[in-house]
Amino acid sequence: MDGSGGLRVRVERRIRAGRIVGRLRSTVWLVVVALVVAAGVQFAPSAHADALSAPPIRGPVNRTSTTISVVIDRVAESMGVCQPDIGYEFKGGAYADWYDHGGFPNAPCDDPDPGFKFSGLAPGTTYTLSVRAYRIVDGAKTDFSPASSVTGTTLGDPAPSPSPSPTPSPSPSPSPTPTASPTPTPTPEPTTNPQGISALSLTGPTNLTTSSISVKLYRSPESGGVCRPDIGYEFSSGGAWSDVGGFSSVCDRNYAGYKFSGLASGTSYTLRARAYRLAEGVKTYSPEAQLVASTSGDPAPSPTPSPSPTPTIEPSPTPTIEPSPTPTVEPSPTPTVEPSGISAPGLTGPTNRTSSTISVKLFRSPESGGVCQPDIGYEFSSGGAWVDAGGFTSVCDRNYAGYKFSGLAPSTVYVLQARAYRLVGGVKTYSTVAELVASTL
Repeated sequence: MDGSGGLRVRVERRIRAGRIVGRLRSTVWLVVVALVVAAGVQFAPSAHADALSAPPIRGPVNRTSTTISVVIDRVAESMGVCQPDIGYEFKGGAYADWYDHGGFPNAPCDDPDPGFKFSGLAPGTTYTLSVRAYRIVDGAKTDFSPASSVTGTTLGDPAPSPSPSPTPSPSPSPSPTPTASPTPTPTPEPTTNPQGISALSLTGPTNLTTSSISVKLYRSPESGGVCRPDIGYEFSSGGAWSDVGGFSSVCDRNYAGYKFSGLASGTSYTLRARAYRLAEGVKTYSPEAQLVASTSGDPAPSPTPSPSPTPTIEPSPTPTIEPSPTPTVEPSPTPTVEPSGISAPGLTGPTNRTSSTISVKLFRSPESGGVCQPDIGYEFSSGGAWVDAGGFTSVCDRNYAGYKFSGLAPSTVYVLQARAYRLVGGVKTYSTVAELVASTL
């Protein structure tokens, strides 16, 4: 083979080798891509669709000399319930850096506004307390929300500043003084119990019937928001005080419910409550907390006094006058008023908001007795047609229920309305309307 022929053969061999190597490289690359796709690896991280809004913080709802308790509203993105990928962090007081409290594991999942207690604080000191939410993605915290803050002051006097040591001065020699007669020792006054207790808080009514009024009590600050063996509570609706103890059945909760019973229908009462601290078998009382409320229904009629007898006067005979006939007037029919009326429900909130929804809490009408009734239902409106939500039978034994107004416009103020109705003979008799003003995000 000549020189030019050998060169051509060598060139062709190199071209064929290059093609084989290129095919091998393409094959290897395709295999790598297939393995990566099979493993679920993404080539570019995708941002989460929903950024977290700031969780509102309210309070203080309770204070002691070393603690401040607050309440937060879960972020709107959680829809008012706990979510496995959303948690909360707190800062302030003893927490110089953000403290991770998770998703409130000890609170009910459907509690839209759980509480948190800042502890280890100094007496008589003002603190700025903050909360923020975060989202967990692939096991890591991301999407931190803006922080919300509130200011609170602990009870008691602040710790005194250390006094500087005085500069010693020379002591002059005392002049001799005549010996005075001893002063008689005064009789000591009785010692007041130093462990006083502050007034509790009383709110409501949370429910009304014709013979009872239910209220909510918030513990005295000295209790630290929990039950204490030496702290109890007494109630009165105008008569003797009733000692109910320290509400140990809800020991870890800052509030408890109490029902004043045996009351008269349609009657206004001044309801009183007071706390006491027990020391060596003696009660030391707090100031009273009072609340004025009325039972439902009509008041009992007053007894009619018996009339005094009057002497009978024999009438003088008078001539009988034949009356002129008068035409009989046929009365116009009047519409029948339904006697089974119903009072307006209570409406509070909002308990949660998004760009298109507003959630509220409804308290049943007093005539329901605090539970669902087959003849009582509720309707809602955000400005358009009324929507019949029925009697909330899924929470039949509860005095309140949640309702969500949906299909709303973002950043818009709405007048939210609710009314109760009683069904008699297939006809609805409506209560007056309860209203609440709120806006979407």
